[in-house]
Amino acid sequence: MLATVSGTAVSFVLTVYNKRRYLADVLASVAAQAGGFEREVIIVDDGSTDGSREMLESLGQHLPGLRLITQPNQGPSIATNRGLAAASMPLVKLLDGDDVLAPDATQHLIECMECLGVEVMIGGGKPGETAPGPLPHVPGSPAPLNH
Repeated sequence: MLATVSGTAVSFVLTVYNKRRYLADVLASVAAQAGGFEREVIIVDDGSTDGSREMLESLGQHLPGLRLITQPNQGPSIATNRGLAAASMPLVKLLDGDDVLAPDATQHLIECMECLGVEVMIGGGKPGETAPGPLPHVPGSPAPLNH
């Protein structure tokens, strides 16, 4: 029998390669995740050349628990594996540098896992879908895109 995952901790593992224009929105959506679960944010910058790393360093000062890992460009698989290796929480939510989460996305997946008694859950997204309502603003970042 699986233990319930309610109130469990989540590692958000975000891989970035040249996604500067999306980062304020992405980080705001991660910061706005509803739920009482413990969390950490691990970002792997995979050798971005568009100022992504500098933006992450700036925004990271405003997000408690954010860990930024930088590496020369080695591709998304290696960046993801490096982020997974750094994750310390029992659940992991993988994100790409342009993924914007609905505010209840993570809590919803946790509740579904608990209800179904599963250890793995993958949420579906829709390319180009806009966030419902305005995104919160991360201090020190440009205003969110709010597609």
